[in-house]
Amino acid sequence: MPASNSRIGASYRLYLLGGILLLWCCAICLRLVYLQLFRYGDFEQRAQRQQQRTIDVSPKRGIIYDRAGHELAMSILVDSVFAVPSEVPDPATTAGLLGRVLNIDPRELLARFKSSHTFCWVARKVDADTSNRIRAMNLRRLVVFLHDLVAAALAWMAAYWLRFNLDVPHEFAVVMLARLPLVIGVHVAVFWLFGLYRGLWRYASLPDLRNIVMAVGIAA
Repeated sequence: MPASNSRIGASYRLYLLGGILLLWCCAICLRLVYLQLFRYGDFEQRAQRQQQRTIDVSPKRGIIYDRAGHELAMSILVDSVFAVPSEVPDPATTAGLLGRVLNIDPRELLARFKSSHTFCWVARKVDADTSNRIRAMNLRRLVVFLHDLVAAALAWMAAYWLRFNLDVPHEFAVVMLARLPLVIGVHVAVFWLFGLYRGLWRYASLPDLRNIVMAVGIAA
């Protein structure tokens, strides 16, 4: 009987894993169909905007000197902050973070995000300190980084759940939770070492895919 129950449990885990993989493949196929059929026009327009654009070339203002040759007035370069609302994963949170740095009402920023789908100005001609603070926030990479940490933690716990047919014994549950911080720390170190958060994932390339596979394999 124990051997029979063990075989039944193994078969159950195998069928469960196969079902999850099948659902995952179906989800990817449906996503591809959606992108190719329903979003084709939108992506075609985006490609045209990326390949064709109008740039206004403004002449540089001259420097004004006094009679001794000292500079009295000159032009300096300053940064401006813009957003592409369609690529902002969480507009409300982003508006709140930017509002605190720029001293702008987050509701006003959120309204700007909703008013345009492709581009909107957040702040014009900000000082160097504010610009550096916004660059240091690195909002998109932070969201992706947190997503990967949650995914690594869920994968670690899911491995135990599948091993014990969704009923993890208490002693193994204690080990699972005790080693969870170590697992997350290893994934953080390996992912950061392979530079997975240096690029823009919308334009990921084959070397990026290689780095992802190697990082996940080493971390696992």
